[in-house]
Amino acid sequence: ERVKQGRGMAESSESDCESYCICGERAHGEMIACEGRRCVSGRWFHLSCVGLNRLPRGEWLCPSCSDKAKRRAARAREEVVPAKRRKVRNVEEYIPEEDPRSSPLKVKSAERQSRTTLDEMLASARPAIFRRSGAVDTRACPEIAGLAVIDLDAETFAALTSLHDVIVRRLRRDRRLTAWAGVAEGDGRQRGYAFLPRSFGTFGKARLAEAGVAFHAAAKTGRDAAEDEAANWRSCVRLKEAEVQDHHRAALTRVAAALKKLLPPKYKKLATTADLEALQPNLHNGLDHLPPHLDHPLNDGFGVIILTLCVKGTGNILVVPEEKDAAHKSNRPYFFEAKPGQAYVLAGPARNACDHGVVCPLPSTRSKAASTNLATDSRHRESLNLRFGIHSNRPGRPFYALDEMPILKTLDF
Repeated sequence: ERVKQGRGMAESSESDCESYCICGERAHGEMIACEGRRCVSGRWFHLSCVGLNRLPRGEWLCPSCSDKAKRRAARAREEVVPAKRRKVRNVEEYIPEEDPRSSPLKVKSAERQSRTTLDEMLASARPAIFRRSGAVDTRACPEIAGLAVIDLDAETFAALTSLHDVIVRRLRRDRRLTAWAGVAEGDGRQRGYAFLPRSFGTFGKARLAEAGVAFHAAAKTGRDAAEDEAANWRSCVRLKEAEVQDHHRAALTRVAAALKKLLPPKYKKLATTADLEALQPNLHNGLDHLPPHLDHPLNDGFGVIILTLCVKGTGNILVVPEEKDAAHKSNRPYFFEAKPGQAYVLAGPARNACDHGVVCPLPSTRSKAASTNLATDSRHRESLNLRFGIHSNRPGRPFYALDEMPILKTLDF
């Protein structure tokens, strides 16, 4: 008899007489492990006893550990010192005091644990197989249809890198970069959003809000969600006409044309600069991975098609297919390498039913030169997301979110 253990499997013997779960019975059937470090309720739980009919994504805590975690979070929120206000370049911004929810020791510990998990996933992952066109081979990799890789020519890559730098400089100048994982996490990764000038189209904050985008991680609620939403809206800038020069415009047009050739038919009409809703730079800032995540279409993961340009630093991209039910064993991850000068595309199942993350190779030497050369150290990876199209929140409309991503109906948020 087999016992489900997170993302792996462990053997359970018939002679195992230990008691588990809140029911106090022996191990049998599909079970899930509580990831609370001091779980006192049995550590392993039968799915039916904790109200589950499938294994949830990400970390799972038993009812007892979950209640304790909520109480700790509530106490931490009560201790947060109110933010100060100040004027910077005539732009009002909030300067929060140190948040006990994101102490350096907690962040460092979480980063080590996350990297260890990703290394284990990468070790068991299978390579994604691509056709000559750059589209994934759907016969060999049916779960990740819609994934593609584009090798950019030198001129296009140079122009898009220049545009990325323009956006990052603007966000830094106006102090608009925000935490990638959220205000409370404070892990060091940063991101921001840029909208093309109005001569390209009508996209912007108003269009996202009208589409029903709640600009925070879907799993967050309450104060955490409100803080993140405010920070994300503030991290948006509208590029000026002079900032997007002719070579930038030409490069975006070429990328859209290359993208269109690789997309499934229903998505081809969105591969235009007029449907490029936002450009999102991502800065690792010395961290060597990006945790696997699902881009929720009506939250901060908006975009029917997501094209990611690798600007700096090589990374192994993990794509983890949806686990359909507790008995489904085939969600073994795929991986492929993405180098500067390449872009990868997430559309269809690869975008809608897969988690994706990044694992950067660690430096081969601990020398000072290796740790300070930002151009070659993959821990200082930078990328630029091009988000095309917006999902609808209304049934019957094109790209209705729940039609595109049925998995949303099974998630806990």
